Amino acid sequence: MCRRFEKRDDQLLFEAPEDWNGECQSGENFAIDDCNNKLIGARWFVSGAEATGPIDDGEVMSARDVDGHGTHTATTAAGNRVSASIFDTFIGRVEGVAPRAHRRLQGLLVAA
Repeated sequence: MCRRFEKRDDQLLFEAPEDWNGECQSGENFAIDDCNNKLIGARWFVSGAEATGPIDDGEVMSARDVDGHGTHTATTAAGNRVSASIFDTFIGRVEGVAPRAHRRLQGLLVAA
């Protein structure tokens, strides 16, 4: 049912848009070179959360997705078609609302 995943080398598919003014902001457990051809920008914001009380244990001060919320948000919006399973039982093929969205949208959502 499962096949071994083989990572392919990164390949530049197209250049970032000329008007792109984002950045890849480093932080705890997140280096600038974590941005790549799929995730072209990442920023993190914490002052609003800190103003409401203590930050949860295990959180990191960076764009790193610790609990899966950013990954879930991005794949819901712009995820490509994949096979879905629950407890190793195949339930079908799923995709995000806009699977062909420009990677700028994908990168921004992952960092959210």
